[in-house]
Amino acid sequence: MTGVQTCALPISRYRLPDRTAEYHQQTLDLIAKSVEIMQRQIEISPDEPTYYNQVAWLVCNTEGDFDEALKLARKAVELRPFSGAYHDTLAHVYFARGDYKNAVDEQTRAAELEPHSGLINKQLKVFRAKLEQAQHKAGAAEAPAPQTPAADPPDGPQPDDP
Repeated sequence: MTGVQTCALPISRYRLPDRTAEYHQQTLDLIAKSVEIMQRQIEISPDEPTYYNQVAWLVCNTEGDFDEALKLARKAVELRPFSGAYHDTLAHVYFARGDYKNAVDEQTRAAELEPHSGLINKQLKVFRAKLEQAQHKAGAAEAPAPQTPAADPPDGPQPDDP
């Protein structure tokens, strides 16, 4: 399997709707095997960013160790800082981790490096919308509860009145 096949097939299988539990488990096994193959490639060619990027891409689009995916995506960007594709992957890893601020920052960098990429620019809009939604939700959670006017006491003596 090539690197692209190592990522594309498991991601496609993972996203299929209405999959059986057995099929899902087979897909998870395929993901684990794909990660293993690419990890071996990293050991063989530690200065080649492609494999770091592919493991990170596979994990952030399916499931796995998101901390490791972040480390690997950062390494790919470190090795090839002017690759919009690698910044795009790093943005997707941040997004998968729920770190929308860093996702927007990295996707913005990817868009700067690849200004004609419709996919990167489209994803930047998605990430920005999610960040705004999260900020709005956080702002609403921090806002004080609205004051409700005190109800007028009913006429007549109250049970606790002496």
